[in-house]
Amino acid sequence: MTVHPLSPPPFCTLDLCSGLNDPQSEAVLHLESPLLILAGAGTGKTRVLTTRIAHILSTYQAYPSEILAVTFTNKAASEMRTRVASALAAMWKDYG
Repeated sequence: MTVHPLSPPPFCTLDLCSGLNDPQSEAVLHLESPLLILAGAGTGKTRVLTTRIAHILSTYQAYPSEILAVTFTNKAASEMRTRVASALAAMWKDYG
């Protein structure tokens, strides 16, 4: 893996996972392959997905144009965009 010269320090990954339970953290940190997340309503799927996207972007594992997140509604897509942007903004605020 090539490390980007502006890559954040390792603690940012840990900050992203604060407040997640062990299975959720494991899903966020899984980078070896695509990952399907199946769970019931109110179990934190959107939080896991948005945190996972933020983690992938913050560790330079992919460019934003290489990530596909599928939702059923435009409202859900907008919510996911907002959450990813907020997570990344908070991480970079702490970093810089």
